[in-house]
Amino acid sequence: MSIKNFGIQLYVYALLFFCSASNADVVFHDALPCDGTSFSKSPEEQEASNSLSKVFREQGISIGGRCLGWTNAGGDNVWFTAVEGLGILSVDVSQNKLLGVWPITRSSHQYFFNELKEQYGFIGLDYPVPFNQEYKGLGVGCQGNKPVRYVYLDSDDRAELVVILNNLVIIFSPDYNRTIFSEYFNASDWLTGPEMADRYGDRRGVLEYQYASKLLADNDRFGPALRAYSKLYFGDFDKDGSQDILVWRKLYKTNDKDESLEGFSKERDSYQHFEQNLSAQAKSDAGVTGEYIPQETEAATVVQWLVDNALTWQKGYPSRNECAAQQGELIPEMHDSLLNDPDVLQ
Repeated sequence: MSIKNFGIQLYVYALLFFCSASNADVVFHDALPCDGTSFSKSPEEQEASNSLSKVFREQGISIGGRCLGWTNAGGDNVWFTAVEGLGILSVDVSQNKLLGVWPITRSSHQYFFNELKEQYGFIGLDYPVPFNQEYKGLGVGCQGNKPVRYVYLDSDDRAELVVILNNLVIIFSPDYNRTIFSEYFNASDWLTGPEMADRYGDRRGVLEYQYASKLLADNDRFGPALRAYSKLYFGDFDKDGSQDILVWRKLYKTNDKDESLEGFSKERDSYQHFEQNLSAQAKSDAGVTGEYIPQETEAATVVQWLVDNALTWQKGYPSRNECAAQQGELIPEMHDSLLNDPDVLQ
């Protein structure tokens, strides 16, 4: 059975289920914002803030306006501060001691759409962009409005840090002092309807495509728009005692101007299974890194896990908008009727 048919099958089976088994237990907790105020902090948080400031000053560490957020990740005395362009700073506030500074990076196992690589290559640019060009931004559904969070992905009561830079989500392990997973929620390259009207005006009706690439338009070129989204699902789906992350990706291309269907058509669904199998890592040449490693799991198997757990597109992370005017609603870009995809409506 083809991947396309599995996507249709998932849509049909999802109608038969009404509760989610895996993602429901995963909660992303907000870190404290770097707003410089004290009135909103608890006494414990104010004491920690004073300690962090003292340690950074003594160590000659200048953060300026680059602080993304700070948290003790549900623990006690060890606090983490994420700093754009610097990394994760760990401080034991009970001892006023800097424990370490570790870089924020992409995972070496991160996936990138080949179609986006070709789009960038057309104008002589590399994709993905160099990591130092990743930046703090709202991203899809304003997920980047709170760029630092923490999450418990398994039952060991050890939290992982989450850093969101625009549309890039990074999961960082304080236990292993490294990035253990990363993914672009949104890798799209398109001009919206209003942007098309502003850019092309009356010429829009004679263009080859209904929607154009923003990247190419910004570089005085013209090409088809692409929309690419990813959803994450957390749990032990293969029941082997190791934590899994499933990724469901969707790629769409603009319709030609002569097509009667307005918007985009799906190029493909793709599915990937990542696993944090520490026992297997201990036997590998690299040793235990704590990373989520891509597995050679068939797409059909991943789809069946999603079906068995009643996990539809809308139940993947992220789904809920964090923009002020649309708080709690579905993220419009990822669930857009212009995608002409029944999956996104379930």
